[in-house]
Amino acid sequence: MVTSITQLLYIILEISILIQLLIFLLVIQGQLYILSTSHP
Repeated sequence: MVTSITQLLYIILEISILIQLLIFLLVIQGQLYILSTSHP
């Protein structure tokens, strides 16, 4: 039981880190797009 709980916690942590990285990349892409469009 303990091993399964720890594995679930590790999976949740990895998923949350991946989601944060995806949001970070999306924000950077959005800022670059705004910069490229504001400076023709």
